[in-house]
Amino acid sequence: MRTRNALLCIAGSAMLALGAIGAFLPLLPTTPLVLGAALCFATGSPRLYVWLTNTRFFGPIIRNYREGTGVPATTKAYALVFLWGMLVLSMVLSRSVVLALLLSAVGACVTVHILRLKGCKKAQVEEDAGDTL
Repeated sequence: MRTRNALLCIAGSAMLALGAIGAFLPLLPTTPLVLGAALCFATGSPRLYVWLTNTRFFGPIIRNYREGTGVPATTKAYALVFLWGMLVLSMVLSRSVVLALLLSAVGACVTVHILRLKGCKKAQVEEDAGDTL
């Protein structure tokens, strides 16, 4: 049992690290990695799970997903601007038509996903985050 918990904590830590990197690189999906880390921590180390859910940056992601609160429109807008900015930059730097088409397809799918996420008011998310800090 201890080995299983240790492996879950290692996996959760790796996912959290990749999720943190994904906050700055559009190719790594932050939210699924953070949610995966939360799942690993919840099973392997409740103490790490509590810590993660109370962090300022990742806590609201987990709480919003768990409670189905939604994503503020400003967050969606920032995500789309950053996503397409990085994708266009990658397309220009690569100078490959095939890669540009692939990145455009990925960008279109991610855009549809982001736009389909349930919306909420930013004040609600900040209020929820303030309740746990």
